[in-house]
Amino acid sequence: MADSELLLPGSSPDEHWVSVKTKLSSYLSDVKAKKLCDQSLTAVLEHIMDMYYFIRDKVQNTRELQRMGSLLATHGFVDYLYFNIVLAQEAELANEPGCTNLGMCRKLLCNLTDKSEELCEKIAASLLMEMMIKNLSADKKPGEDDDMSNYTMRTTMQMLTLYNVLYKCPGSKHQFRRCGGVEVMMDFVQSDNKPIKAVALLTVALAADLEESDQLLKSTESNITYMLWLVDECLKQTDHRTALIDNYFRFRLDSLLSGLVCLSRNSSNSLAIGRNGGFDRFTRILTSQSSQLETQYTVETIWNLSFQAENKLILQRSTNLMKLVQELKGNDDKSIKIAAEGTCFEVFGRPEEEKDDKDLGPKHIMISYNWNDQELAKKLMKKLRSEGLNVWMDIDQMEGDMLEKMADAVENSHAVIVCLSEAYRDSANCRMEATYACTRAKPTVPVLMEEGFTPSGWLGLMLGMKLRYDLTKEFDAQFGRLLPYLRQIIAEDEAKDSPSRASHAKPKASPTHKRESFEDWSPEQVAAWWRDTANISSQPIASLDGQLLAELKKWRVQATDFFLTFSEQKLKITDPLDLIRFSAAIQNL
Repeated sequence: MADSELLLPGSSPDEHWVSVKTKLSSYLSDVKAKKLCDQSLTAVLEHIMDMYYFIRDKVQNTRELQRMGSLLATHGFVDYLYFNIVLAQEAELANEPGCTNLGMCRKLLCNLTDKSEELCEKIAASLLMEMMIKNLSADKKPGEDDDMSNYTMRTTMQMLTLYNVLYKCPGSKHQFRRCGGVEVMMDFVQSDNKPIKAVALLTVALAADLEESDQLLKSTESNITYMLWLVDECLKQTDHRTALIDNYFRFRLDSLLSGLVCLSRNSSNSLAIGRNGGFDRFTRILTSQSSQLETQYTVETIWNLSFQAENKLILQRSTNLMKLVQELKGNDDKSIKIAAEGTCFEVFGRPEEEKDDKDLGPKHIMISYNWNDQELAKKLMKKLRSEGLNVWMDIDQMEGDMLEKMADAVENSHAVIVCLSEAYRDSANCRMEATYACTRAKPTVPVLMEEGFTPSGWLGLMLGMKLRYDLTKEFDAQFGRLLPYLRQIIAEDEAKDSPSRASHAKPKASPTHKRESFEDWSPEQVAAWWRDTANISSQPIASLDGQLLAELKKWRVQATDFFLTFSEQKLKITDPLDLIRFSAAIQNL
């Protein structure tokens, strides 16, 4: 189709789009009724495809491509493609000659979802996602008569479409999981086909939960090293895109880094990234002409890595990298600034000058929550305040020195309510708040904000077997159980802080005496505690004494990966239930 047919002389872009919308609406009704022949369907697809390439190559305006995707999404294009793919697949199964629609549909989806968030949202809410996952599941290997080039193209285009949807609409990962998408992608991760493997890795990174992400690494650590190799390939090019991988696709650095942000939330992946030269690559990115998005994802990955003791030690010694991160604390981009501040807080701790005594007002109950759960968290806050409790909750997202305000809020709390959800678990900011509360020995009270969510990873380990209050159902009944528990915590904390209590030195020394007693336990006393209190089925190692228990209690909060590894490999606690019991028992010492 000639350029002049796409944007006619004298016609405005809006008039042109009206013409496109009218045609699509007409075609859609006929497609649903299966009235159009293959040639008519092909003509529609070719028209849209030509329009896409004209805007991309001749107009070279990304905003117009976004507009194109949004307008197509608004006027039934997703439904049109769905029925078109159904018809094309039926024709393919019937071995009908000349069916080219399926390839064009896949190409359009792959190209347009890369530009349009609105189109991705429509796909996530339609049957297209489930259809593509089923198609990929049935097409895990090329057929006997399959051309490898065609197989690679059709597979990667569908996978890239799913990746684009997950990237632009993070909430779609729940639907993706329900449709079995993670399991299908896990199979492709093992592929020897480099383009397919790369896209599968990126897709799994966006969709997998912490356990699935752990399986991804355990299947082979080379998956992480392959991702880092792709980062290297991007850094060799001035535009930060890989050269063609096996002559098929080029991958952008920001896409690879977005995958690393997700993978690094898992402790095993986090350690693998650090051990395989991740920090050297991050230094190179931050010293190159990186985009704002590349910088953001790089610092967010470093922040996730900093929660592991091994990585924290590397960062403390990485003078050049941490100098770059510290400079980003003054960045105008809020996401970059928060990630840089959070990384410095984790690596170096709270600055001493911020710990000076200051009047923080009366103590409160702090609510630590993710922004996605704000409505239910606000309902809890209002209910607590109606009962006369002093509650601290960041509603408007703290401005100024966010970390200092967060630290002050934790320090001045009777207890911290931890609002459990997948979004909370995956947030570095929420993890920092919860971890800091534990290091300051503040009682943490778990409250469920997402129905069916089970804490795992760092969050599950931190909470152990604590009783949880499920506010997703029977809110009033659960609140009725929560309130007296909070009042009890407040009463105990106020009694401990009261002047009459403070004037008596000996009673005040009681908690210290209790702590010293378990630190002085002999291996025999630890063995009795292990058997009678912790109720662990395996036998303790002969050298486990109270001093080692005290260290483990500290590392349980400050370095969860080390605590888990030591417990499993050195203490030989291999049963998951025993590990939970051990974590809970050591917390109560």
